[in-house]
Amino acid sequence: PWLAAAHNELGLVCRVQGRWREALNHFRVAESHYQSQAAYDPLGRVRNNIGEVLLFQERIDEAAQSFEQALRDMRTRTYAIDAH
Repeated sequence: PWLAAAHNELGLVCRVQGRWREALNHFRVAESHYQSQAAYDPLGRVRNNIGEVLLFQERIDEAAQSFEQALRDMRTRTYAIDAH
C-alpha cells in the first residue's frame, strides 16, 4: 500500500506541474494496486484524481466516468465532495 500511496502522491505533483500524462501513469499504477487489494476507499480517491486530470485534458466523458467510479468506491465520504 505504501508504494501505491507514493504513486498517488507523485501523480498529484505531476498534476500540479501540468505533466498530465505522467500524472495519469502514476495514478493508474496506484489504481491497479488498490483495485487488486480491494482497497476501495483509497481507490476512490485515486479515481477522483484521475477524473481531475481527464477534466483538465478536456476528456469530459472519461472524467465523468472516473468521478462516478470514485463515488461508488469511496467508503468514507471525506473526499466525495471533490468528486461531485
